[in-house]
Amino acid sequence: MNNIISNTGTKPYPDIKHYRLEPLIDLAASHVIGYEVLSQLREGLNSEQWFSRLTGRQQITLLRQQINRVSAKVNATCFYNLTVAGFIALNHFDIEDIAAYSHVSLEVADASALKCLNDKEQYFFFKNIDRLRFSGVEVWIDDFSADDLVSLPVYQGKIDGIKIDKGEVNAPYLSSIIKVVKLVMGNFPVLIEGIESENQLIKCIQSGADIAQGYFWKKENLIAV
Repeated sequence: MNNIISNTGTKPYPDIKHYRLEPLIDLAASHVIGYEVLSQLREGLNSEQWFSRLTGRQQITLLRQQINRVSAKVNATCFYNLTVAGFIALNHFDIEDIAAYSHVSLEVADASALKCLNDKEQYFFFKNIDRLRFSGVEVWIDDFSADDLVSLPVYQGKIDGIKIDKGEVNAPYLSSIIKVVKLVMGNFPVLIEGIESENQLIKCIQSGADIAQGYFWKKENLIAV
């Protein structure tokens, strides 16, 4: 699939040049089951700084723009990123709009930030996740690492999957991470990010992961905005 939607300067975020679709591979069936939607900024812009300046409400505006653009062309499950602040800022109308599209999954991009929330903020975070999941939108934890294993009980019954951080791909304890996740969470899908070589793919399969993602699958799909 190679989709391009030409619409230069889309408001309110004309700095985004295009969306790149990174395939998610079912390791058992060995085929693409979805994509993560990644925003590519125009040349000369620092991605980390640009995205870090967005408030929770601004992230939601961008998210809804992404879903609208991508869903018009892609009839497959797509994963979109939203920070903890973005999840807290969701309102009823946002959730209704997001849930109106099929095949949408959201990733908690900075789950470690949960440790810094007060009780009220945590309540609204999980309340909105409950509302999303009730409406048919899956919610996954992104960039999960060995250090996050202690947080697993907090997520029991509240999320739909975990994405293992690419920094753990070469770790000797990768299979142990996945074993603990499945032990605590039950029959639970685990995705490993950052697969760049055949050896990493083999390790990923042997580790007990269900899904893989990374530059090993070199063909990129671009949706220009």
